[in-house]
Amino acid sequence: GNTMPGQPTAIIFQPYQIVGNHATYLPAAVTTIPIPNGANAMFVQATGQNVRIKLDGTAPTTGGGFQIRAGDPPFLLPLPQAIGAQPSILALQEASAATLEVQGVIQAFA
Repeated sequence: GNTMPGQPTAIIFQPYQIVGNHATYLPAAVTTIPIPNGANAMFVQATGQNVRIKLDGTAPTTGGGFQIRAGDPPFLLPLPQAIGAQPSILALQEASAATLEVQGVIQAFA
């Protein structure tokens, strides 16, 4: 492609179907990111500052959890399948002024 070495590349898998609305969160404190009913993946992107997320129901910290780097392109995050309850993502900014952009999708995984 036209990317330089070390430059992040957006990876989009198809086919997928949009579920629910695009949402923007400002996770200054631990924030619950709801997952639209039926979604099995989310497009996520951090802007402004890095964001930490956890998928297991425990709270992320500024140094703990999966790091979503500000400025990276959106990526597809497969979601855990919960039995009897819809899972959620817990998010927290690493520094002030972080924004987390999310969009639920139904992804046909190979």
